[in-house]
Amino acid sequence: MDEDKALQLLEEKLDESIRLHQVSDVPVGLFLSGGLDSSAIAYFMHRQNQDVQAFAMGFESENKWYNELPYAEAVAGLYCKSFEFEIVKPRIWDLLPRLMWFYDEPFGDGSMLPSYLVSAMAKKHVKAVLGGDGGDEIFAGYNRYFEDYPEPVPPNRSFFQKILGRGKKSAYKFTKQYLRTMTPFFESRDLIKILNPDFKNDVRQYQEWFLDKHFSCQIETPKDRQILDIQTILPEQYLTKVDRASMANSLELRVPMLDIPLVEYMLSLSCSVYLKKRTHKYLFKKLMKNRLPETIITRKKRGFSIPLKELWDVKMMHDYVLNGKAVRDGFLQKNYIKNLGYNVTHETTHKLWQLSIFETWYQVWL
Repeated sequence: MDEDKALQLLEEKLDESIRLHQVSDVPVGLFLSGGLDSSAIAYFMHRQNQDVQAFAMGFESENKWYNELPYAEAVAGLYCKSFEFEIVKPRIWDLLPRLMWFYDEPFGDGSMLPSYLVSAMAKKHVKAVLGGDGGDEIFAGYNRYFEDYPEPVPPNRSFFQKILGRGKKSAYKFTKQYLRTMTPFFESRDLIKILNPDFKNDVRQYQEWFLDKHFSCQIETPKDRQILDIQTILPEQYLTKVDRASMANSLELRVPMLDIPLVEYMLSLSCSVYLKKRTHKYLFKKLMKNRLPETIITRKKRGFSIPLKELWDVKMMHDYVLNGKAVRDGFLQKNYIKNLGYNVTHETTHKLWQLSIFETWYQVWL
């Protein structure tokens, strides 16, 4: 299929999906992050003669990296009837027990916080919203889709040689990176050190199960990696995050980027059609060129990151976990946590955040 035909069919399927996802007896709003996916939805909603009500969340931070509101405002000015936003301020620790009650598990993705708050804000105005979730997976928006993927491994190699790519540095690198994506900042050796020794075998068995389930076939192409994401991190982390955050506020979230005909269409295309020039979301960006501000098309992906060091005091998190119920009950190892307080880095800050989440969940549920 040539590029012009691919663009035509993509526009038709995207337009149809967004139209169908707005079928409702009540007005449907939009989570507008200022990224390409939600901005494109705003464009199509406006083109379909909808009075778009958009909602966004920003951060009170010295680092402008964390504040995408200017991009969302630019798109809202073009295509939205109304635009509501709030600024997340420091010292919102009291929200954690409530979030752990709704999430029902020690869910460590920090962006659950703005997801919950923007849902609470939107609920005051609408009962359903559209979101851009899934766009990175189906349009190829992550760096890992573009890294050198592993060469085929001879069939006489053992299973773990195929998986870990012994003698194939690219395969080994990708496998380690993917496991780190699924469990950021805590590798298996960390979990073995921090958990009660009784759980040591469980950690290893889970990792082997994960590898066996998802890497039983060679991950050879960028499309293989997209499918892997669609089967794993998308439903288990990203969609779980937004679904529970929205439903905790009795708000229905709809995801038109994951409409089955649209997903099937994108995965049916050759990588040479939609991954040209090693450009993230090449085909999607070409479709939206001249329809969205150039800054939306060309800016680097940021994700829904939060300024942890500014929202929570690192020493407070350290003391909270060190003196917490999970340590007292022997579930977590005190010495490992104590050592995290000696060298405060980006990585240790995120480890303490995730341990704080675990401690809060432990208090709420156990």
